Amino acid sequence: MPTHLGPLAEARINVAIEREAKRFFQRVLNGRKANIAAYEAEVKERREVLAIMEAALAQREAGAAAWQAELKKWKPEKTRRIP
Repeated sequence: MPTHLGPLAEARINVAIEREAKRFFQRVLNGRKANIAAYEAEVKERREVLAIMEAALAQREAGAAAWQAELKKWKPEKTRRIP
């Protein structure tokens, strides 16, 4: 950065540098916010899928429990011996 132009020019150059730095970091921040929003959408979608899977699991567990209860009640017929 040239320093021989005087303090006013140096101050204007510093302001321009600061402005460009702010623009750069704002673009970086906007990119990160976009990534966060995409990640949030993915998490929401996965939660919905997980809720569906949990409901299916509950149905399967209920079916297995009902089947087990029926099996506990079931007693095979006694066979008669044939003389």
